[in-house]
Amino acid sequence: MDDFMLPMREGNEFVGRTIENAFGAEEVVRLPKVWWEYYDWCIEVADLDMVEWIKYMDKHRLADVSFDLYLWRSLWEHECRRYYHGHHVPTLTPPEGYVDFVESLEKEDECPNRQVLIKRQLQNEQGVEETVEMQSKHWQYFDYLIECGGDMVKWVQQADLARTKTQHTLSAELISSLIRHERKSYLERGDRPLFISLKGYHRG
Repeated sequence: MDDFMLPMREGNEFVGRTIENAFGAEEVVRLPKVWWEYYDWCIEVADLDMVEWIKYMDKHRLADVSFDLYLWRSLWEHECRRYYHGHHVPTLTPPEGYVDFVESLEKEDECPNRQVLIKRQLQNEQGVEETVEMQSKHWQYFDYLIECGGDMVKWVQQADLARTKTQHTLSAELISSLIRHERKSYLERGDRPLFISLKGYHRG
């Protein structure tokens, strides 16, 4: 994540604001004025909870990347992603660097590390441990839902009950339910972190 990867718009001075980070501490974050305007637009027009969004982004940023730089890039990606999926954005034109965003998205979505199969032991509806095998991207979303307070024990049990009708394995039923949930959450809000489909989802 280098400076040259971030779109800089001419004539926008840096502005500092005090922001609460993921650990409840206040930090002064300096961003180009235009990105604070986009941040405010997300709150006032798109009605998005950007306070919680920032905390989530801060919690998952790399240790060697500054809060300022990571938030700058995250806001840029946020606008690009909204434009990519036809959600309303402040301007009618693509965000600067949009073509680079689309190219990087396609490469990242095909990254082999996201396809690695991982096995875990989970309790089925009868309380018996069963081996569940999913790709790493599915486990990432599974773990994200736990972080958000989701009752994933109950989720697995419901998937186990559902497979009596579908005749799927527990792994397949769980994968299907995670994809449906990520798709529904993304289409309803448009600002949810994506793990399974980095490109997001289209209606229809």
